[in-house]
Amino acid sequence: MVEVFDLAKEVQPKAGEHVKRVLKEAEDFKVLAVALAAGTSIPPCVMHNHTVFYFDGGSGRLEVDGEVRAIHHGNLAIVPPGAQRSVIADEPMTVVAVQVRPASSSSRPSVD
Repeated sequence: MVEVFDLAKEVQPKAGEHVKRVLKEAEDFKVLAVALAAGTSIPPCVMHNHTVFYFDGGSGRLEVDGEVRAIHHGNLAIVPPGAQRSVIADEPMTVVAVQVRPASSSSRPSVD
């Protein structure tokens, strides 16, 4: 079954805050939407999953292991597992984060 999410209705930034909502979680992935007000951030943390970020609206900065990149509406970023990352919003934005859990070696299909 296809699931469609209207980000404008799912998360709305509040002045001086960020609002996070888990849209979907399964065994091998999690999808989150985060609304960031200008001047707020997703605090630095280390994820043990591959994380794909899509930036919808606004502009800001993505910091990964000390490397800072400017981001704006329409950008997509892929962050490897084990990297420390944070997102800082200079303007209001919505961030969609897809965390993909690494497959264990026992669950990977064999290659003939």
